[in-house]
Amino acid sequence: MKRKVSLFLLLSLVIGVLAACGSSQPAESVVTNEIVVDMADIHYGDSNDNVASPPEWTVTSGADITVRMENMGTLEHSWVVLKAGQEIPVNFDQSQHSDLVLFDSGIVTADSSGTTRFTAPAPGEYNVVCTVLGHSGLMQGRLVVTQ
Repeated sequence: MKRKVSLFLLLSLVIGVLAACGSSQPAESVVTNEIVVDMADIHYGDSNDNVASPPEWTVTSGADITVRMENMGTLEHSWVVLKAGQEIPVNFDQSQHSDLVLFDSGIVTADSSGTTRFTAPAPGEYNVVCTVLGHSGLMQGRLVVTQ
């Protein structure tokens, strides 16, 4: 799966370069960012204590963001950005707290990867949480959006 994603990204880059070289018009400036979300059994990233040491992902407001999620664990996970100013509820239940969600990556099954896209929101800090029942108390992070 990783090889397919890499080949797709390389092919997209080559096509973009060829299109820009063959155009008589100046290329439009497009800001794109990719973030990588490493998922393990009950934590994001390297630290198994996301509450005390939450991982941060930094993006530019208005940018088209590609989120590449790598689930190296044995449990399914998600990567969900909460709306600005929203705290992570104890025992987050998406069916009861859907009004708090700004962006939902969907589920990434155990030992697999997934890719999704969204447009970065207004500048600020946004809480990130895994919404799989029982994971929100431990799987937390922060999306930092700059100007």
